[in-house]
Amino acid sequence: MPSEMDRKRNIKLTISYDGTNYSGWQRLPKATIGDRSIQGLLEGLLSEVLLEPIKLIGSGRTDAGVHALGQVANFYSRSNLDENIIRQKMNQVLPEDIKIIEVNEAPFHFHSRFDAVEKVYQYIIDTRERENVFIRKYSYPCGKVLDLDAMRQAANLLIGTMDYKSFCTDRRDGKSTIRTISEITIEELRQNRNQQGVILTFRGNGFLHHMIRILSGTLLEVGIQERSVQSVGQAILGKKREYAGITLYPQGLFLKQVIYEKNR
Repeated sequence: MPSEMDRKRNIKLTISYDGTNYSGWQRLPKATIGDRSIQGLLEGLLSEVLLEPIKLIGSGRTDAGVHALGQVANFYSRSNLDENIIRQKMNQVLPEDIKIIEVNEAPFHFHSRFDAVEKVYQYIIDTRERENVFIRKYSYPCGKVLDLDAMRQAANLLIGTMDYKSFCTDRRDGKSTIRTISEITIEELRQNRNQQGVILTFRGNGFLHHMIRILSGTLLEVGIQERSVQSVGQAILGKKREYAGITLYPQGLFLKQVIYEKNR
């Protein structure tokens, strides 16, 4: 006879959400009243749809106000409900700012966090004199034209395997701050030959707390000529938070993709 664990399925979700009205991805402590986390909301609704307690394993946390185009999570279930039916039923009951994009059965030992090879984040900066009223909740209002050549030179210094201690909220747990960033791209958004905004895209094997927002703030300071390209290299070597730039607001940050295959 198969064991109880053998009868379970491992279900993988790909999720998009607008993080504006939420406390972030991570579920709050069980005793907390008014949990506004994405994880907590999804677990509650999945439990109702599948008629069993569900605990979600997320690929990683997103902070309050941060959005996701392709967050990934998995959970174990005894339900025999078809994956497409799970997706349909969940999207019927979810609020309009959260959507299940895909539901797939994964190998039993798949882990959405530990099996992730790389993640891709994007940060949007609005460079209009006055921010666009329709994307103001999804971008940082800069209001200045940015020097993209200088920003790209600075970004090149940030690519590689190195200690990013200057580019994260101070860690007191003693864990490593060494990460690998494989790619940083800076794309200009133009209209009628005028710069309207900039999209910063970061691809790496993992990111520290607030790391993308601090990297983006540092590159922004280079772009508005409040910081030199050379100072970015000095910030890497200095390994202190004060050597890097400001922490940009969360609303401009998106988790774009979680990658599980090295050749993608």
